[in-house]
Amino acid sequence: MEANLLDPAPSDRLLSHDEIVARLRLVTEPTVPATGSAAAEDPLSELNAARRDLRQACAQTRVRISNLKTIAREKDDFLGQVREQHARLATLGLLPLARPEMPPQQGLCPVCGSPAPDAGQATQIMRQDLERLDAEMTTIGEATPDINARITEEEEVLADLRSALARNQEEIEVFSAGQRASAQNDSQHRAAVVQGRISLFLDTMTRHTQAPPVVDRREELTVQIAELEDQLANTVQEDLLSSHLSLVNQKIQAKATALALEHHDEPIRLDPQALTLIADTRPRPTKMSEMGSGQNYLGYHIATMLSLHEWFAEIHSPVPRFLILDQPSQAGFPDETRDGGFGTARATLLNLYKTIQASVEALRGGFQVIVVEHADLDDEPFRSAVRARWRRSNGEALVPEHWITYDTDE
Repeated sequence: MEANLLDPAPSDRLLSHDEIVARLRLVTEPTVPATGSAAAEDPLSELNAARRDLRQACAQTRVRISNLKTIAREKDDFLGQVREQHARLATLGLLPLARPEMPPQQGLCPVCGSPAPDAGQATQIMRQDLERLDAEMTTIGEATPDINARITEEEEVLADLRSALARNQEEIEVFSAGQRASAQNDSQHRAAVVQGRISLFLDTMTRHTQAPPVVDRREELTVQIAELEDQLANTVQEDLLSSHLSLVNQKIQAKATALALEHHDEPIRLDPQALTLIADTRPRPTKMSEMGSGQNYLGYHIATMLSLHEWFAEIHSPVPRFLILDQPSQAGFPDETRDGGFGTARATLLNLYKTIQASVEALRGGFQVIVVEHADLDDEPFRSAVRARWRRSNGEALVPEHWITYDTDE
């Protein structure tokens, strides 16, 4: 009412919600005509236009200064190159420039004066180059003061433009402060402020009316966040890892015992930090690298891989369910494998394949082991597990025979 935007409300009754909103909407309708002539004569608009012109002039001047400095820098670089070529052709001043009063010395060396029939043409070319370089150095040297003077002039113009910008900014600030002071007592200004506030209120009310109600789930979400934080806590993760490793270590221990590996009667554990096996012996912990022979290395590697695959399958982990081994017999018996005779090592190798078969059967088709082997045992479970015998002699080699273009051993 103080801004004279609405007529007095009726005193005999209270207005309804819809009536109040309708009256407020009437306030937001534009009723004040635009004053184009006053806006055109606004000193503040003129000051802002002058400021735009000054800024544009400053930008153009800075571009001209940058271009002039680039020309001066390139000129200095070119002059340095010309001087270097001139010094090379002058050969320490021993080659004089040609002058009209000097007769040409045909067939003589320009340095020592001795007869040189082929020296005339070369001397003439060198003197022409020297004369050209002298002329270029003279021209560039004469242009240098003009460029430097032009740079100085443009920098003075830029300084004047910056001073004009500073004065323009002061005038704008003074004029704006005067406008703000007069606007405080301007009824039209007060009315415009009230209209803006009413328009903001109506827009906010409309959004709240149109938006669907939000269910308060803060307590439920707080409980879920607390549960997730507990699951992600470091102590929980460490306890879970220790529990899983303990179960995997039991599987490794059982396979080490079945393979009769060194330290199989000692506690064996997998160290996830060092990625190795450790036997907890009484004197001190013994790492797998200290356990001895290649047979131990091979046995513990296979025992660990089989145990991990069994564990991944049991917890339904998305780890590929297969393992590929290349000639396990070669680790302990590099010489005998090619002839098929193993002596006392046959039982050890056969025991290894029995351990592999036990893991495959325990997972009931959910795990596959592929072995490429030179040895060819007649015992089970090796014999029935063979799927192909790649030999050149039987025409079933892994590499087709027509690919081989030279003689090779079996």
